[in-house]
Amino acid sequence: MSKFLGLDLGTTKVAAVIVDTDGILLEHASAPTRADVEGLPAGFAEQYPAKIAAALDECVSSLSKINRSDVVAVGLTGQMHGVVLWEDSAPDCHLNLVTWQDKRCDADGFLAELADSTGIELKSGFGAATLAWLVSNESLNPKWRNAGTIHDWLVARLCGLERPVMDPTNASSWGAFDLESGDWNWEALDALRIPRELMPRIVPTGEVVGRLGDSQARDWGLSPGIPLTAAIGDNQASLLATLDDWDADIALTIGTGAQLSVVVDSALAAEFAESVGCEFRPFLDGRLIAVAAPLCGGAAFAWLVDWFKEWCAAFGIEPPEDSRLYETFIRLGLDAAGSSIPDISPSFLGERSDPDSRGVVSNIDLDNFTPGGVARGLAFGLARNLKNMLPSSLLDGRGRIVASGNALRRNKLLAEAVGEVFGKPLEFSASSEEAACGAAILAAGLR
Repeated sequence: MSKFLGLDLGTTKVAAVIVDTDGILLEHASAPTRADVEGLPAGFAEQYPAKIAAALDECVSSLSKINRSDVVAVGLTGQMHGVVLWEDSAPDCHLNLVTWQDKRCDADGFLAELADSTGIELKSGFGAATLAWLVSNESLNPKWRNAGTIHDWLVARLCGLERPVMDPTNASSWGAFDLESGDWNWEALDALRIPRELMPRIVPTGEVVGRLGDSQARDWGLSPGIPLTAAIGDNQASLLATLDDWDADIALTIGTGAQLSVVVDSALAAEFAESVGCEFRPFLDGRLIAVAAPLCGGAAFAWLVDWFKEWCAAFGIEPPEDSRLYETFIRLGLDAAGSSIPDISPSFLGERSDPDSRGVVSNIDLDNFTPGGVARGLAFGLARNLKNMLPSSLLDGRGRIVASGNALRRNKLLAEAVGEVFGKPLEFSASSEEAACGAAILAAGLR
């Protein structure tokens, strides 16, 4: 039986899945990357590509040998917006990945300067903004001749590509892609002084772009020469694995960040092109997706746990394990149903449409600032923030929310909040590791 390998290079973990010819998940594995670069200036967010690749090696190697031997194609996806640079024909000689969480472009009015010179509003953490910052700060060494997302870098590494390729889903995430022409906005890139030769070649989503090299095939227990498709953005990959009806379903995934998505046609997208907090991204079959993507998703609950641990440390108290803290906050938040709770706006990391926004806690009285009240207020704040970022008319008439992402799947409190705030049934996708499954489904040609 032919099988297909899907790989997902996420922000905090990587995943590998194998699906069959019907797209049914047969096996999956994941591993934390532990790739964050420590000791950087405030606002900088970088990761070590080599550590991400090593974690992926661990993932793939843990899959059964029998399944791996039947793999006939590989699809990849990963965290969008970020950028990594490397030398010609030498993907192992590279700069760190500057991730989507990076905030260096927010300082000193830099983004406003970019908007003045290009006429487009770039966001911090977007690849084009990061490259422009490197150019402006004379940090773009000429030896770095290739640029791509972390998953574009991996495709080049696995296939031995001399020049990187990128599909429209990832190109759009960099902020300087022209949806109408399907190519880079070269005029804007020239205004940013980003060398044209640095930009990846745009290829159609799902196109076969190379073959797995002998060395990597041997290390992974795969057949050498099997095809790899161009990497697809993790947002779009998740939709391929979760949505049954593109016109009737709403997709919600919550991991470190969060993404609320609906598939629309180009005419409808044009009506809401100026919506604050909403962006439109390429999808398949000429369709687009309207996306609300707050910067703080599951990371908000990580903040809650860390906040409690800091208070314990201040009083010399040994806190419980993280897993117990999460479980307790969720249980107490569920128990707080029907009680007065604080109102919490979880824009702790700012928002792409308003980098200076910050979280707000209000409606506190003498009784409701309890662990359960705060946990419940945070969950409902996350849900409201997501809903308010998309025009309500894009959500009307759609019957259900298809949910994915471990931060949502493991958090019954957050799932309850989403259902109540949206007033629609919440159904979890049948498979786990949805983004990796979507990449595998694309490689199988099932969409």
